[in-house]
Amino acid sequence: MVAALAACASIAGAYVGALYVGQRGGGGGGGGAGARGAGRDDSRVIISRAVRVTFVCALAWVPTAALTHASSYTTRGDGARVGLARAMGLVPPMGVAKACVVGWAFAFALVFGSFIDDVLRGRATRKLARVLRVGKDLREFRDLCHAPLCEEFCFRACMAPLMALSGSSARMTPLFFGAAHAHHYFDMRARGISRAVATRAVAVQFTYTTLFGAFAMFVFLYTESLAAATVAHAWCNLIGAPSTFTFRGSTKDVCVTICHFMGVALVAHASYMICSGGSHALSRRLPTASHWLA
Repeated sequence: MVAALAACASIAGAYVGALYVGQRGGGGGGGGAGARGAGRDDSRVIISRAVRVTFVCALAWVPTAALTHASSYTTRGDGARVGLARAMGLVPPMGVAKACVVGWAFAFALVFGSFIDDVLRGRATRKLARVLRVGKDLREFRDLCHAPLCEEFCFRACMAPLMALSGSSARMTPLFFGAAHAHHYFDMRARGISRAVATRAVAVQFTYTTLFGAFAMFVFLYTESLAAATVAHAWCNLIGAPSTFTFRGSTKDVCVTICHFMGVALVAHASYMICSGGSHALSRRLPTASHWLA
């Protein structure tokens, strides 16, 4: 277990380190860009970070193969032999297309309230149009393609089998995902934000990203698909987290609040029915979910 934890910490550390290695100046820029206030959305910063993170991803699977001895196959709780590609979600048993639809459906339910909020306030069309700019805007490519894929590969595809198949708990991996976002503290401090405000913001972000990491891990384990987890992650990035709007009792506010609770409750109920191993139809799709999450 110690080796698995160390490997997960190394993957997370390498991922975060890739965002900053060789960087000069503050604010998350690359070279002198940060000093001029270009920040993370500057095209040079996006490209350089994407290259470094891709390099980390190219090596992140090595600890998984080595520590689980899974280069030829791994053994799950039901005694079935599963190849490394299957364990990392590269060849989902239900097929990539179906897995992606299932992953998107879970993500749609999770941020259903945010989506309805966008529809009621006229933001939905503008947000959905971001998908069409993926090939033209590096920021959209980062947020909707590269970042979701790389994060899901490192924090789900590599860490889940690494922890579960080495006798540890896959429940712990979302903590690494949450901790990997703590570096935003230094970005905020570099922009002149006070220590107290930056600390509170990072604490909130750690909580949110850890919970989202748990959701993404659930999608990955249920579908056994990296593609499904990536699609779910990308959809959540597109729609965004639930907004902290001021509730004034209007019809729109009531509708959005109800939709938020409905979506989260639906995901929570489905998760419980799947992971409880009961007689519910969904639970039979991944009979080893309880083993992976144990």
